[in-house]
Amino acid sequence: MPDKRFYAVRSGKTPGVFTKKKSLTNSVDGASERDYRSFANFDDAQAYVNGEVDVPHETVYICGMGRGNSKRGTVGGVGVWYGPKDDRNLSRPIFGRPPAKGKGPGPPPNVRQRAELTAIIRMLEAALKRCLSHRYKTKGIRIAVESEPTILALTEWGERWERNNYQHDKRPIDNVDLIIQARELIKVYNAVFKVCRSNCAADGILFRRPETQNEGTKGVYQLGFDGAGLADAPPAPGPKKGGPSFNKSPGSGSVGPPSKSFGRPQGPPRGGMRGGASQRGGRGRGGGAPRPPMARR
Repeated sequence: MPDKRFYAVRSGKTPGVFTKKKSLTNSVDGASERDYRSFANFDDAQAYVNGEVDVPHETVYICGMGRGNSKRGTVGGVGVWYGPKDDRNLSRPIFGRPPAKGKGPGPPPNVRQRAELTAIIRMLEAALKRCLSHRYKTKGIRIAVESEPTILALTEWGERWERNNYQHDKRPIDNVDLIIQARELIKVYNAVFKVCRSNCAADGILFRRPETQNEGTKGVYQLGFDGAGLADAPPAPGPKKGGPSFNKSPGSGSVGPPSKSFGRPQGPPRGGMRGGASQRGGRGRGGGAPRPPMARR
């Protein structure tokens, strides 16, 4: 069965995205100006119709999952999805920041946010390495991530914070270490991309929020959940007694993709980036240690 194609008509009698060649023909035949292309996914096709794509870009879906968000000993999962069975896909666990030495438990980490930023960093590091290795095959990357605060932290808010030495109202910003690292990688990739593409005006890294539940969002959610599940592996030999346990009991059920997405914030929140609401854990059947739940988006 041939791969499904999306036909993007930027100029024609009826601009838009079509999935049938007959609809494409009806849209462009007889039009005084015709500008259309075919794409492997809807996001790229829609971006072309909107005038966002003048050079090759591929969409990469990013997901960060958190369990027991904003609690000590929290774990999460990193998901990077390029496509079905793509060897560039990534799924791995991530753990909350340990307490500062000599300063008690320290501020509670936002694992979901750190997982999301970590996924972007790992993806950019690998993409930059491929970019430098295959100079003339460099593609732009459209990062599809659901969390708008993460997008703004790496774009509009990030530019403002950088001018203020990464502070907001003279307060430190949450996850600033990862924000700085991701923004530096974006700058490097954009610079290399422009050189490889003969100083084109377009940026190599673009951001967008996925608008629908498509194959990409479903695939990256699964990678994020799988990454968080890797934290349930048996601990290394010699663990300290009384330490937190994240082993999942059989029959405890599964967690589906979040159903809510962020609305557009009016501006940077006081004190920097904050994550979504977390839900309180309870005891499993038969007692035992509290089981950290997945943080809701």
